[in-house]
Amino acid sequence: MARSDAQFVDTVSRGRREDLRSPPKGGVAPADGQSLRNSDHPPTPEQERILADLSGRLRIAAGAGTGKTDTLRLALVELIEQGVRPSEILCLTFTVEATKEMRKRVLGEFEGCEGVDPDEITIQTYHAFGASIVRDNALLTGFEGDPALLDKAQKWQLFLEALDRCRFEALEIRWLPTFIPKLLALHEEMQRHVVTTAQVAEWCRSQSGDAVAGHRLEALGAVDEYARLKRERTAIDYGDQIALAAWLLEKRPEILDRLQQRFRYIFLDEYQDTDVAQRKVVKAVGERAKLVCAVGDVDQGIFGWRGATIFNMSGFPDDFPGARTEPLSTNFRSGQRILDLANALVEPFTRPGDDAREPLEAAEHAPEATIEAFVAPHQLKEAEAIAERIAAAGEPWDQYAVLCRKRTLFDPIYRALAARDVPVEVDTLGGFWTRPEILDVSAWLHLLADPGDNIALARILLAPAYRLSRRDLFFLADHAKGENREQRRRKVGDRSVLRYSLIDAIVEHDRIPELSDEARARAGELRRTWCALAATAARVSLADLVGEIARITGLAAELEGSPNPEAELALHHLAKLRDIAQGYRPVAGSTDIEGFVAYLDSIEDSDDEEDELRTPQQNAVRLMTIHRAKGLEWECVFVPGLAYEVMPSEKWSENPAKCWHRLPFELRGDLEYLPAETDEGIKQLKAEEERRLMYVAVTRAKRRLVLSRAWFYWDNKGAKEPSIFWGEALATGLVRLTDEVECPPENPYPLGIEAGPDGAAFEPPAPDPTEIARVEPEVAPLRAVELRRPRAAAWRVPSTISVTAFLTFVRDPEEFFWRYVRRVPSPPSPAAQLGIELHRRIEQHARGGVSLGGAAEDLEEPYDLDVGERQGDGTFVSPDEMWENFLNSRFAKMTPLMTEQPFTLYLGHGISVAGRIDAIFEREDGTWEIVDYKTGASDPDPLQLAIYRRAVEEIWRRDVESSWLFLRDGTLGRYDRVDRSTEVLRVAAALAHYS
Repeated sequence: MARSDAQFVDTVSRGRREDLRSPPKGGVAPADGQSLRNSDHPPTPEQERILADLSGRLRIAAGAGTGKTDTLRLALVELIEQGVRPSEILCLTFTVEATKEMRKRVLGEFEGCEGVDPDEITIQTYHAFGASIVRDNALLTGFEGDPALLDKAQKWQLFLEALDRCRFEALEIRWLPTFIPKLLALHEEMQRHVVTTAQVAEWCRSQSGDAVAGHRLEALGAVDEYARLKRERTAIDYGDQIALAAWLLEKRPEILDRLQQRFRYIFLDEYQDTDVAQRKVVKAVGERAKLVCAVGDVDQGIFGWRGATIFNMSGFPDDFPGARTEPLSTNFRSGQRILDLANALVEPFTRPGDDAREPLEAAEHAPEATIEAFVAPHQLKEAEAIAERIAAAGEPWDQYAVLCRKRTLFDPIYRALAARDVPVEVDTLGGFWTRPEILDVSAWLHLLADPGDNIALARILLAPAYRLSRRDLFFLADHAKGENREQRRRKVGDRSVLRYSLIDAIVEHDRIPELSDEARARAGELRRTWCALAATAARVSLADLVGEIARITGLAAELEGSPNPEAELALHHLAKLRDIAQGYRPVAGSTDIEGFVAYLDSIEDSDDEEDELRTPQQNAVRLMTIHRAKGLEWECVFVPGLAYEVMPSEKWSENPAKCWHRLPFELRGDLEYLPAETDEGIKQLKAEEERRLMYVAVTRAKRRLVLSRAWFYWDNKGAKEPSIFWGEALATGLVRLTDEVECPPENPYPLGIEAGPDGAAFEPPAPDPTEIARVEPEVAPLRAVELRRPRAAAWRVPSTISVTAFLTFVRDPEEFFWRYVRRVPSPPSPAAQLGIELHRRIEQHARGGVSLGGAAEDLEEPYDLDVGERQGDGTFVSPDEMWENFLNSRFAKMTPLMTEQPFTLYLGHGISVAGRIDAIFEREDGTWEIVDYKTGASDPDPLQLAIYRRAVEEIWRRDVESSWLFLRDGTLGRYDRVDRSTEVLRVAAALAHYS
């Protein structure tokens, strides 16, 4: 099962020294006089050496799986036992999750102790620490008040505004979705290296005749204007939190003095992932500290592409003279064979006298490990081989991970696992922007922003709503092309002539005799819809416009009336798109649809692709990128794609000598460690990071590691040679090559797809008669349905159904048949739509989201909802009253552990039920409570909460209480806690016959 380094506590983190001395005068201890630390597992000799001298400048070179987080915790405890005041300690981590985990574990150490308040320890992320410096000294940075933090969309808007005020001669803006990200990249790199526009401009002017420097000089005008707009609006962005903090500490000695007096003991976690600006801040604050301790691993520095520099860690003795280095090389995760391979991979980095790197050694009772490798003819066969190995090994599924260098490897592996009924959870699969409902709404947004967007209009015309034939589309396009030719002939050289587009052909469809009657009718309908949406766009917000597009085009009604479980998912995706539009809120003034559409195009093309809202599975194989796997571990790890240009990736970083949006090496704060600013130098940096990435992948495995490659990937024509890492791994003698095939003479699947033998369709095996006989007594409620089933049309119950469908089957099998099997369309349900919107609003409230205004305005207007709920006496309850009832409940004042938490629960017999729990809270006594918010009936089926309880008990292993909150009157309903497991399993058995 995957777990983070922070969870190392289960293996060694309760390690304590048995010979702990009594705390000196001023120290603290538990009331019973014992040490703050248990002695269940004593620290390793390496940890002993570190804890013996927590003073001066200390670099802890913590290899993969060596318990660095636990060592930090032990050091904090040791200092407080020695009498150090908690308020003197500063601990900086890299992520919010790591901060929470460290705080939780430190607080746990001092529970029941007298004379110490662990809350006084400052545990923050690097950026949060910088932000606190800026916030506490806002007036000194030129702001009139506490600056607001810009999000990604607001940064985009300000750069868009800055471009309107700039003039370029050399730079050419071909497409905003790619141009603005380049400006952002230049600005962010300047922030990370604490370089001003004046410094960059001076350097550019010194490069006479350099076209790239000239382009960069022009771009600085937009960067300067962006900075001015931020000050004008009293706002900062994410990078300013550190860059401004570094500037304040340099320019205002009194601020630095206060921080130096306060923090005498400083711990720096994941130091290899910090940037130059972060290094400047901690170096300044730690100048007079009694202890500055940096913990990291240069071999796990894999985030150079986002600004991190491993040279902060390797160069720690240069920044902090007199620093000593202590290694952590005892690995508590992997078998020695796996560690030997990892050591061999990073051996090229080893330099004589380099004390920041020690070979990893397995712990005394480490498991035996195996390493296998195989070669497949094609990526599809590689994926199948991986899936077959996992399926053959069997459960628990969460002990396996498939770690890929590129997301393009995901799809065939996912499909191969799914085809073998192996549950799989995919990280960063993306897919949000390719969802049909998102493509449809996005096309309308593009058309409203630019009526001349022919691609968007073609998408609309070919979509199911209009289903225009390609023949009719050809005649529309031909008409537009002919009009353009005629205009050019009549007005040669007249630049004022507007280009004729496809939308003009729609408007003039009556003039196109070749169109079919059906196409004319649909063109007229589209014209009316376009006019209605254009009028709507002029008076509503962007978020409301997304909702109106879904409503006016009929998309929302179609999805609400569909019994298909995918329809509910599509509605959630539309709500997510609406949230993205809501997030594109103006920094000042109003937003425009053109800028929003350009922003959507930029994030669609970026690496930070939005994921589909698929239900995550708990006991499932993890399919993820290597970058996302850092800090996690599994019993068995597969690393596919060890082929040339796949792993290592051949997508080299951009050379500043050729790219104006990159900061020249001469201006970087880590210049002394960088190679020459040449293509070869850039390639060397990237190759080293790829090698570290391979090291991270290998060190995720505990007992079994499987490496693989294929000769052909995707639709490439030429075979791919083995990766350099493949050759090195086999050369160690540690890897057993199990399957190897000769390179095929040509790509066996040139289109990236595989046909069945002789084109035959795949036939599933026949049902097991024994199993059918076993469950037959349970399927009596379906007899009537079965008799009515049209014999010519076979049907099956899906193997995974929603909780709603499950409850419908229990209540009324016939309704279940027509809603979820034969799927007769049902009319739109305004009440269901109201429920979706109220739940979305409650979720935003739970996550600290910005209020979107009054409930009535937010819930009714965008979707034209004139609905509520009527009580038994006929009293009408409005959405506004329901929202107020929620705000008056105790749950509105509590922070949930989870909100809108999806789950998939396997019930046996091949049946799984998927659902979404509204909220899970943790009470003061540590017990959990499930809450389901009800906008409708006051007599819900208790079987629903029984399923939720079973899911929580099986997935999270927690005993829970469960309740309903009825939003129509604010009352609370309790679940009776009667065990319904037998009933749930009996229903699953009945369903299994039809799946």
